[in-house]
Amino acid sequence: MTLMLSPLVLALSLFTAVQQPVGATVSGQVRSTSSGGPLRYARVEVIVNSRPIIAAQTDSNGVYVLYDVPPGRQIIRARHLDHAPLEIEIVLRGLTYPALDFELDLRPVSIPYVTGIATRRGLPDTLAASNSELSPAAARAMESTPGVAELGLAEAARDVPGRDPVDPADVLWVRGGTADLKLVLLNGAPVYAPFHIGGLIHALDADVLRSATLYLGGAPAKYDGGLSYIMDMETRGGRMTRPHARIAADMLAAEASVEGPIGSHVAYLASGRNVHGFGTGPFFRSSFPYGYGDALGRVDIAIGQTSGISIMGFWNRERIRIDSGAVINDAEWGNTAGSIRYVGTHRNTNILLTAGGGHFQTELPLGGLQPLLTIGISDRERIAADFDRPFGPVRMYFGASHDRLGFEYQARSQIGAVDSVLVRSRATGNVTGTYAEGSFTALKRVRV
Repeated sequence: MTLMLSPLVLALSLFTAVQQPVGATVSGQVRSTSSGGPLRYARVEVIVNSRPIIAAQTDSNGVYVLYDVPPGRQIIRARHLDHAPLEIEIVLRGLTYPALDFELDLRPVSIPYVTGIATRRGLPDTLAASNSELSPAAARAMESTPGVAELGLAEAARDVPGRDPVDPADVLWVRGGTADLKLVLLNGAPVYAPFHIGGLIHALDADVLRSATLYLGGAPAKYDGGLSYIMDMETRGGRMTRPHARIAADMLAAEASVEGPIGSHVAYLASGRNVHGFGTGPFFRSSFPYGYGDALGRVDIAIGQTSGISIMGFWNRERIRIDSGAVINDAEWGNTAGSIRYVGTHRNTNILLTAGGGHFQTELPLGGLQPLLTIGISDRERIAADFDRPFGPVRMYFGASHDRLGFEYQARSQIGAVDSVLVRSRATGNVTGTYAEGSFTALKRVRV
């Protein structure tokens, strides 16, 4: 009897050994830290001697499952095309393991440099603009376009003898250049047309910019003076740890910054950028027909633990050469702005006091029998006091502001004395207001 059962017992033992799983099952989800959402098509691998031995791919919900993972210490790695890889070491003692989730940091894909080789084929010295193709209807359409406005240059030339009617092309169109329903603040200082048109460098220096909030409707009440377009930009302060400098340059532009502490309570930050065009010599017989430069400086003074004073100054200038047939052939525009702010807390009330001002000026040369230089100027000074504090579940915001606005149009002759002003028109206005509003969180992610 024993001889007959031995083969059967042996067969059953072999069958059981074949059916028993050889490793554990590990599963979980892969998410992105930037959005919190699941990452589809992420690859999760078991690494042995720096090589993957088992791999799986996440589904649309970011879920993965690894089968037959050997017991003991194992390294599990998750990676995605535009995210940084992450490795985790675990110890497997059974056939299952608690959910192993990954959160990967966003890491944009680096694109290699592209080198372009070109030969000179008689490119023009200037960027010419035709005065015959812009009809009055087209000019009115441009004026009504959101975000595009003209700063009085046609107004300045309209009353000059010999220039009636005004050619619609004799207009310098600058985005955000007039007192319309737009408001751009840089550390509380009003800035007109802060974004250059060249596109050769970033619109703003991302290294010194801390935040930028854009409102296209439904803006808080404290932003008096802007309805259709409001942008509130804040720069960061200088480093309090140690001095730091940065410089970068290429064939078209250069930028630099320096920052650091002054004692134990003061920090400074200064930065500047310039489009020099030195590398364009083989393509332009004369100077580069476009130029841009800006500079920003900031000083922060700490007062106690929760308050401080911030002083900021900003300057930028942009030019483009046009074929106007005049003595001066460069159209230019730019800003000069500054602000001083106090930030503090008193008896559970946050306080922000701001005094700032901005000056924006454009210059457009006009040819003809009597060459002119038309000038448009916008000035704005702003004083504001903003407070907020909690009242139970409601946070109240209240304050007041005063703005003084001034606009001036000039037309100067390019023949004769430099200060020969033929036409000058100026207007000023004042706006004062107070506000109060409250908000509370009604539901999760719902603020009223």
